Amino acid sequence: MNRYSKISYFRKLLFLAISAVLSCSFFVATAPSVFAAGTTPATVPPSISRIQDTSYTGIIHSSIDQLYLLTNAQDIKSAIINPGNSTITFTNKAGMTYISSVPPQEISNIGIYLASSGVSVSTSSSSATPTTSSPSGNSTSSGPGLFGNIIFIILAVAILFSLYAFILKRRAQRVQRHIDAKSSSGKDGKNKNGSVEIPKTRFSDVAGVDEALADLEEFVQFLREPERFSKVGAEIPKGALLCGPPGTGKTLLARAVAGEAGCAFFTASGADFSEIYVGVGPKRVRELFEKARKVDRAIIFIDEVDAVAKKRSDSTHGGDSERDSTLIALLNEMDGFHESNVIVLAATNRADILDPALTRPGRLDRKVEVPLPDRRGRQRIFEIHAERRPITENVDFDNLARRTSGMSGADISGVVNEAAIEAARRGILEVPMDCFEHAIATVSMGRARHSAIVPDADREVTAWHEAGHTVCAYVQESADKPVSVSIIPRGPAGGVTWMAEGDELFMKRSKAHARLVTALGGRAAEELLLGSDFTQGAYGDLMSATELATNMAARFGMTDLGLMVRDPERMLMNKELHDVVEKMLTTALEEARRLLNEHIGFVEGLVSALLDNDTLDSEQIHAVYNGGELPIREPIVYAPIPVRVEIVEPIEAVESRAPEGRVKDNPSGIGSLLPRFWRKRRNKGAEKETKAF
Repeated sequence: MNRYSKISYFRKLLFLAISAVLSCSFFVATAPSVFAAGTTPATVPPSISRIQDTSYTGIIHSSIDQLYLLTNAQDIKSAIINPGNSTITFTNKAGMTYISSVPPQEISNIGIYLASSGVSVSTSSSSATPTTSSPSGNSTSSGPGLFGNIIFIILAVAILFSLYAFILKRRAQRVQRHIDAKSSSGKDGKNKNGSVEIPKTRFSDVAGVDEALADLEEFVQFLREPERFSKVGAEIPKGALLCGPPGTGKTLLARAVAGEAGCAFFTASGADFSEIYVGVGPKRVRELFEKARKVDRAIIFIDEVDAVAKKRSDSTHGGDSERDSTLIALLNEMDGFHESNVIVLAATNRADILDPALTRPGRLDRKVEVPLPDRRGRQRIFEIHAERRPITENVDFDNLARRTSGMSGADISGVVNEAAIEAARRGILEVPMDCFEHAIATVSMGRARHSAIVPDADREVTAWHEAGHTVCAYVQESADKPVSVSIIPRGPAGGVTWMAEGDELFMKRSKAHARLVTALGGRAAEELLLGSDFTQGAYGDLMSATELATNMAARFGMTDLGLMVRDPERMLMNKELHDVVEKMLTTALEEARRLLNEHIGFVEGLVSALLDNDTLDSEQIHAVYNGGELPIREPIVYAPIPVRVEIVEPIEAVESRAPEGRVKDNPSGIGSLLPRFWRKRRNKGAEKETKAF
């Protein structure tokens, strides 16, 4: 438990203790008055009657039983009957005065009974409540009555709740200050020493987005030489919106712009402005822009701006109202840049949901697309990340770029890092090409689960299934060619066939059909092995094939259904669309069966090779197809993990050769009577001798 947890814990205990003490005090102070004012005093048995107590004087509350008991004992000297409040005050021969409450209808009978017993009886017309005496001798009043006591209890409870609400409010304020400090730390454009942060990133550190760099170079010129544009009446652009998929380098581009221009860089995320507390989001927006205005030249970068700048709606939900207020504050601040060299760069991958007021001219009026890198861009990204790592000469970055189609810059960075980790596992000092190939497979399909226990029957089914995919992809002219096939489980898949996709922007109808045939090749191969008793292993293939066939029919206009674009989700249960998609899938499955039957030798060769080697690369697949000898790959050998073993001498051996001046533990002396740990504290000079292996 840390210091702050202890403080909070003790505060809670203190509050509970105070509440308990106050509640008990109020109950003890008010309960007798409430009971006395609202009920008739309980009858006290004679065995515990106060008549035996003569240590105090004054008027004592008594019961009717005591009255009758004293009357029968001829111990009552006089009695005063008060019909107004239905009480009888009587004095015994010892001089002690008692008061007893009696039913109104019994007062006259009791008076006759007392008079007949020789008691001097008188009548009083006063209705005032007499003063009573406690056992300690202190006279007290009967209290303000039931209504007053209830009001007193309500006020006490209200005070307690007010105190509790005040504590909760103070705690919420402390939490909010902590949130504000945490959200602003490291994001206010300043270093730890308080100086303005100027990023060291340059355009040379960015690759694969040449067009985006060209668009942003103009902002650098604006920030470097604003007078050059103001002389001809040109206004500095207020901001730009960076749009693109995740991992394409939008944040890196913003930092590169600030680094090239040599200006301060302020960054924030759209989620930093979203809070449940009303007014917190607009306040943070104003604080961020106020800090930027204090600097001569600055760039404000807002990542994931769609979290705070979605299109406004008519909803009255509290969260929507707070987000709209934050958006309005952001729009107002961006309008105040007329005399300031501050540029706003925002990033999002959902530009379609942004509010139009944010992207109008004068605000984020420039839209810079940051797409996925092409083959040349991926090669350059590989080279940039590999500059800081020792690699072997056989690493072919062009080949790696061809095999990583569709990957973003962040994915490629992960591939290079995973390759370096793989080299470290193998205990080598340079990263070879096969480590990069292993890293690409790991990033794309997940880490191989070599430790998974797979029955032989399942391995055979997986080998036939993956061989079906491989053969259909290899023999079709329009299909993507297989790069690698493995029956080692990766992630949720029992086996994987990896295709080499190109960078083509357009997909022909023949290529789409070839992808359907390749996807259903696994089911067709299972039918060759198991007949009609096939497995559920083709579930993922059927999902991807159904999605592709549905898009071909409903969106791409590649079927006889027509050219009209339809919404697949709304047309999911449409019989006409259902029949067209089912026909396409059935035709693709029949084509896959035909290809496998024509190349049954190729299928059986792949199955045999997979069962022997678990994984085949493109060269080995080509060798199986040509009937040649399968190239042998050396197994991967991982370096053993060093284990540190400490051999510690027994404490007796250390003590036997203690240095001069050190107190030795004599088994026959006082040292043997001390605990072992205390003897260690006495002998701090003894050091353990260790050997590391």
